[in-house]
Amino acid sequence: LLERGQRMARDVIAGLQPGDAVALVIAGPEVRAPFQVPNADLNAVRRAIDGIEAAEGYADLGAGIEPALAQLGDDAAGAELMVIGDLSRNSFSSIRPTALDPPPGVRLLDVASRDDARPLPNLAIERVDVRRSPESASERVFAVTVRNYGDTEVKRRPLEFRIGDDVTQRSFVTVGPRSTEEKRLTVRFEGTGAYRCEVRLSPDRDDGLEADDRYRLQVELNRGVGVLAINGDPRTTPYDDELFFVERALQSVPSGDSPIRLRIVAADELRTPDSTIALDGFDVVLLANVSELPSSVVASLSAAVDDGLGVVFALGPRVEFERANQVFGPSLPNPPRDLFRAADEVTGAPPLAIDELDTEHPILRGLDEAFTEGLRGSRTGRYFNVDVGASQRARTVLRFENGAPALLERASVKGGRVLLFTTALDVDMSDIALRTAFPALVQRTMRYAAGA
Repeated sequence: LLERGQRMARDVIAGLQPGDAVALVIAGPEVRAPFQVPNADLNAVRRAIDGIEAAEGYADLGAGIEPALAQLGDDAAGAELMVIGDLSRNSFSSIRPTALDPPPGVRLLDVASRDDARPLPNLAIERVDVRRSPESASERVFAVTVRNYGDTEVKRRPLEFRIGDDVTQRSFVTVGPRSTEEKRLTVRFEGTGAYRCEVRLSPDRDDGLEADDRYRLQVELNRGVGVLAINGDPRTTPYDDELFFVERALQSVPSGDSPIRLRIVAADELRTPDSTIALDGFDVVLLANVSELPSSVVASLSAAVDDGLGVVFALGPRVEFERANQVFGPSLPNPPRDLFRAADEVTGAPPLAIDELDTEHPILRGLDEAFTEGLRGSRTGRYFNVDVGASQRARTVLRFENGAPALLERASVKGGRVLLFTTALDVDMSDIALRTAFPALVQRTMRYAAGA
């Protein structure tokens, strides 16, 4: 078998083109890589293949594939992984999924030359979709797709759903040969928050691969939130409007999450002395580029904050900071000061990136590296400085790379939460609204301000 495998490997090399490189890993009871990097000297690779000697024991393919992929590195997408061996069952026992996306192509070359090549019996959880339940806001429907890679039917394989370490639901799944089956599980959760969940097929000694018998996911339950947004700079051209990007961010709630209801009111509609504001049914008020409101409206907002209403201020070029401090001063986390121009074509000063994130803050906690890099990739040309010596206690959630706050929260012993973006949520002062992290940032900010 070894000699046959060596002939197969030499045939593979004979089909390569000049300049092609080979990463060679020899997997036996011990794993050995004759070359530390892919080698373009194909004659040297042939000599290394010819020098392989038979060893007792079995090949640990899992331990062999990992260093092969490590040698490929970023070139894995255009590579092909050739596994040459007798394809015995125990060789596959330690194989684990790869994090490479996309992974390399895979070819299995069977040196045993079986006349009736048959796939290993293997049942796998291929994907899990999370959907809202029409029956209850505390329920989620999990659509579990199970694939049978084998050529015989699998009958009534137990399937479990776990929240943390607790099994909350058991079911059975039957899947025909080389086909898929969708199993729906309806699960009720106790209260809002983030839940670590797992869908798991029960252990089966006839299953060829254990790694794909589990599917882990995190489920977040938030109650629905009502947002009243006061638009300080409405425009007839949609993408020029102050709330164009915020509105679309709040519309793109992931499947399975509770909705965020949005109503938009122009600030001009509230500027008459006898204006009133109806806050029933709303959990958060967003003031976007608003510099002034009648005292009656401000008094209503202040009273509502004491009763638990959340308020989010997003500054903008229309805001006159002196007037804003007179009107909203007691409510603001820190009083804004001058409008600072970070980007300056004359001096060559570049715009600022988001540099520091308080990942322990509930708005940011648990979000992945893609979110973080999305925010850090943003560029802000203008923002408002704040009075760091003010008596109000504030927590900084986001900072620019020069240390200036980008998002602050007022620490409050009682009442609602108040947050302040020191730059605009459209594209007048920053391109944060164009970043992939923006929908999650806006949604989580609104939910947090609402106490949800």
